[in-house]
Amino acid sequence: MKGTTIGILLLVLLASALIVAWHFLEPLIEERRLGWASDAGKIKEEITLAGDSWLGYFVFRSPEFKKRMREQGTNPIWIDDNAQYQERMQKFAAGEYHFIVATVDSYILNAWQTKPPFPGVIVAIIDESKGGDAIVADGTITDLNDLNRSDIKIALTPASPSEFLMKAVASHFNVHNLNIGTQWKIETDGAKGAFEMLQKSKVPVAVLWEPFVSKALQLPGCHTLLGTEKTSGLIVDIVIAHRNTIDHSPDLVNRFLQTYFQSLSYYQQDPERLVEQAAEDTNESKDGARKMLEGISFIDFNDNCQVWFGLGLTGSPAKERLASTIESTVNILKDNNDLSQDPLQGNPYTIMNSTILENLLSGRSTDLDTKFSERPGPGKTYSPDHDFANLDKPGWNNLKRVGTMKIRPIVFQSSTPILSMSGKEEIDQAAEVIGHYPHFRILIKGHTSPGGDESANHQLSEERARSVRQYLLSVHDVDQDRVMALGVGSQEQLDMAPNESYRAFKLRLQRVEFIFLEDQNKTSS
Repeated sequence: MKGTTIGILLLVLLASALIVAWHFLEPLIEERRLGWASDAGKIKEEITLAGDSWLGYFVFRSPEFKKRMREQGTNPIWIDDNAQYQERMQKFAAGEYHFIVATVDSYILNAWQTKPPFPGVIVAIIDESKGGDAIVADGTITDLNDLNRSDIKIALTPASPSEFLMKAVASHFNVHNLNIGTQWKIETDGAKGAFEMLQKSKVPVAVLWEPFVSKALQLPGCHTLLGTEKTSGLIVDIVIAHRNTIDHSPDLVNRFLQTYFQSLSYYQQDPERLVEQAAEDTNESKDGARKMLEGISFIDFNDNCQVWFGLGLTGSPAKERLASTIESTVNILKDNNDLSQDPLQGNPYTIMNSTILENLLSGRSTDLDTKFSERPGPGKTYSPDHDFANLDKPGWNNLKRVGTMKIRPIVFQSSTPILSMSGKEEIDQAAEVIGHYPHFRILIKGHTSPGGDESANHQLSEERARSVRQYLLSVHDVDQDRVMALGVGSQEQLDMAPNESYRAFKLRLQRVEFIFLEDQNKTSS
């Protein structure tokens, strides 16, 4: 009887073990069965890519990209984290994603604090905002200088490209209100909320992205103060590959980028298909999707190599816009106290990797088709050159003011128009800012303090303005038709600051201003 009981117990234990084993083995067996009975067996690996719903990332979510990757035995998994940038960077650092997409500023701001810091490197530029983001104001605000009003209120979405656009304005323009506290800032949950506040006249200014930029410009009296169609190197989207992925699976990174550029070329050659699928992706109408796409400048393979990473193509000079964009982004974040110091220690190349593009460019990846289309598509890539027609004085007087650049005093040798070494260095820094706004003309206005011979003061201010203009033309190759010098002597004085000594005030009056201007018929209203 005792032996029978033990035998029954052993049978029960064996049955239980078989049930547990089957629980774990059944999915594996079913997966193998599906693989044998279908094409699922062609998938050899999976890659994870995290981002958000920004339409510039559409190609990675597109049917074409997925199809091409799966044909190579790789299943791409797109993870939408609803723009939770810190969480994206933390999971990336933990190795949960092979790739992520983000803006340059978002990666620098959020990835330097992960463990390890900067777990990935930039391997390609996706797009640049070209009208997709804008600062829109009602009729009470004329230009960026009006943001200095003590009662100004601006609606925007925090931790977004909208906020970074305002940080760029705070860094580049003489708008002191943006550097004093946050009382001017009205935070909203997305561009729709900011648009509604502008629509209901709760704020005179809102920072928006499409399609709400277009909707805001239809409101009576509303116009663009600054749109990214007039900027360069501010809001730039990038692909970041995990360092471990590059180290252990370089071929995967090669195929990933190869497939991306092939898919982008496919959509550039069939823009209507892009519009149709983008409309489905965003749940917008075709017209809405088309408008959104117009605000995005997709960066193709050639421009990635030649313009952004400094890899020369035959017969074309190479540039390195990515390195300069990273450096200027760090400066903007420092100016806004987001960074106490440069986490890259002055070396932007620590978060860049051009090897993958170089491999594709040189054809060393012989198993891949490296013939990329050069045909322009929707949102054609950025061209750094902008032609300015020659204007007479009435033409210059008819230009619309955009804003006054923030600049430290340009120092000259005493009572002369000869630039000092520090004065030249200040103009060098101003030239970097000018590069972010390639569509604006620049009025260089010289001022002196009152007293003495006013005629001589006027002449000195004119000569100093011309000296600055000539330095920009000769050293920084600025278009001569883009820049005008004007001296006004002591006619335009400033208000004396509280507790400011007269000596300090007098020195402050001796200044050179850089004023951005644009043609009246090119503004949005």
